[in-house]
Amino acid sequence: LGKVHRAEASGTGSEDAALQAELLPLVVGLMRSGKLAEALVSLKVAMATETKAAIKSAIAFVLPMLLTTGDEDSAGLDEEPLGSAAETGGEALSLAEKLRALLPARFSALLRAVTATVGVLLWRARTVGAAVEAAYTAAQLRREEEAKQRERAEQLARQQGSAEAEGRSVDGGQEGSGGGAEAGGESSPQSSGAQPDREWSDAREEAKRECAAIAAAVADAAEARWARLLGVRAAEHARLPLASLASLASAAHSFMSKAEAARGRPCYSLRGTVQSQCATWLDTLAANAESKLAALLDAETWVAVATPVELGGIAASLVGSSADGVSTSGGEGNGDGGDANDECGALSRAGDAPSGGGPLNGSNGASNGGEAKFVEVGGVRYHLVRSALAAAQSMRALLDAASAMPQLAPEVPSRIASLMRSFNARSCKLVLGAGALRTAGLKSITAKHLAMASQALTFFLAALQTVSSATRSSLAGPRGTVAVNELERVAGDMTKHRAEIYTKLQTIMRERLEVHARRLPELQAAWAAPTRAVPADDEPPSAFAGSVIKEVGVLHRVLSPVLTEDEMRAVFGRVATSLSARAAELLKALSTRALGEGVDLDKAAHRTRVAAYAAVDARAVRTSLSALPGAEAACAPLEAFGVRAP
Repeated sequence: LGKVHRAEASGTGSEDAALQAELLPLVVGLMRSGKLAEALVSLKVAMATETKAAIKSAIAFVLPMLLTTGDEDSAGLDEEPLGSAAETGGEALSLAEKLRALLPARFSALLRAVTATVGVLLWRARTVGAAVEAAYTAAQLRREEEAKQRERAEQLARQQGSAEAEGRSVDGGQEGSGGGAEAGGESSPQSSGAQPDREWSDAREEAKRECAAIAAAVADAAEARWARLLGVRAAEHARLPLASLASLASAAHSFMSKAEAARGRPCYSLRGTVQSQCATWLDTLAANAESKLAALLDAETWVAVATPVELGGIAASLVGSSADGVSTSGGEGNGDGGDANDECGALSRAGDAPSGGGPLNGSNGASNGGEAKFVEVGGVRYHLVRSALAAAQSMRALLDAASAMPQLAPEVPSRIASLMRSFNARSCKLVLGAGALRTAGLKSITAKHLAMASQALTFFLAALQTVSSATRSSLAGPRGTVAVNELERVAGDMTKHRAEIYTKLQTIMRERLEVHARRLPELQAAWAAPTRAVPADDEPPSAFAGSVIKEVGVLHRVLSPVLTEDEMRAVFGRVATSLSARAAELLKALSTRALGEGVDLDKAAHRTRVAAYAAVDARAVRTSLSALPGAEAACAPLEAFGVRAP
């Protein structure tokens, strides 16, 4: 391979001049004989054939070394013959097998050897063109010099003729007639020389076109062979690591830049092949990520897992505009969490966790070496379950692909939207739809399970906002608009799902209130008893109010370590509004109608006493609810009940 690179590099400096000097006499001879165009056409065919043979020879020379170097499993393939399908028939399969057996880095080395070989041939084509141009330039200079000499000779002849004419004694009219004849004779050589000049220019332009066609023929033949080499390993390329695929794409673009510069038009065929294989790779990555995510979600127990610093950096890079200052477990964050080159090595295929002790390989809630169970970005903590971490890794892998290979950037937003849509729909069925009772063996769906699902949605909503902003700035035109709209639709679905979780928590607390409301008939009877005294100012709340306050406190203790401040305000704003309205309705009913047998509310004293005890409960419930985040203005029904704030 080093020899091939040196051969490509030799096409500079003194060797260019030496080859041109060797070609120049031949070109001049063909020009003079009028056979240069025919010779260039023959050279075009010959160099196209030579390109195919040279690439074949380069592969035959390099491939055995790549197969044997440090690869014992592939050493046995060295004895198999090389050749194309047309030349060796069934043996073409053996060449395909050898190419498929190469490691990605070695296949890239093979492609570099082919590119170097083509570079030598393109150099030769350029040198032929330079020699032809030099020959025509020298001939043009000679023609110009000869024209100047003829012009000087004609001018001298005219001067001599004028001198002779002055010495003659002839009639003036005859002199004028003779002068006109002489002038007419001077214009004849110029007219006769116009046709050869046009023929000369046409011949020169034709030679230029044929020289360009020679380079184009070499580039065309090389492009076809390159596309065939990539096609043989199409299945292998769909499973490559990102770094290997990026290296392969870089090698392809390096070749295409040389070929396109040589022939002056894009390599449509090879570009299509590279783009198709990259798109297939992206489809495979996204499909594997969704498949693995589905399996993890089915087994998800919706408990926060330990988050290693490496995975925390990956997750944090999705949320913040910059990963600077990101930390997990209070430690230093990965300052380059959002950089594709740094993250590529940390990510494995299809969103798998890096090997060795990550939360995706352990059990939910395990204290993996003292690592915290949250990711902190800008002071906001996100507690992520195992499946959410896997989805975050997959999203990071997709973004890394767009960064490493810009040609994939327009396709990545739709893959991210599909991944998030899958996570949203499946998590909704498992948590709100209680599917986890069957798939993960949970006994019930608790408020904490709902909170963990809400945390995952909040995290991915923040990530989608970051991706949408990046997409809006990097993709212009209709494609960018479509991509951003798709991401925003998924974000809208997630927001709706999260609102349903909040509503579910509100419903749970409303149901708990109704359970404790079963005590109200008994309490009403006790408060309406004639022997009951009017409640004092420091009268404790009843068992009903105490139970409601306890339920609210339990919910707050369960959710506060998990949810963000905004989530807490959203949840408890709804809970306080619902409980306040229902509690006010129930307590007001105590003094207006009998709820149980033997309760006498006909006497005003009885009604006043019941209303006083109900006011004590209302005041206690209001005090508890108003202390919740987001519930500052949610207790109006209790205020309307006639309870003043303490």
